[in-house]
Amino acid sequence: MNNMKVYKVYLEDTVSEDCTIAYVPSFSKESAIEYVQGNGEIIAIKETNDYLISESKLFDTLRSAGYKESETLVITRALNQIGITN
Repeated sequence: MNNMKVYKVYLEDTVSEDCTIAYVPSFSKESAIEYVQGNGEIIAIKETNDYLISESKLFDTLRSAGYKESETLVITRALNQIGITN
């Protein structure tokens, strides 16, 4: 199984000089960089684990929002298979 990683990308807005952080799920660092291109200068990028999504909380939230059980299972299982839920 080829799990995604999540990259924490620090971007500098060249106009306001503010720094923003984007969490980008991606199969590679290069793909994460491509995803944020045009949104500011990349200051730093690193792999992170401080984003993990709770599968049970996501399931409950989707059910509360009116998703059917089958739809909820597809979404939660897909995220689990790519490695970004716990």
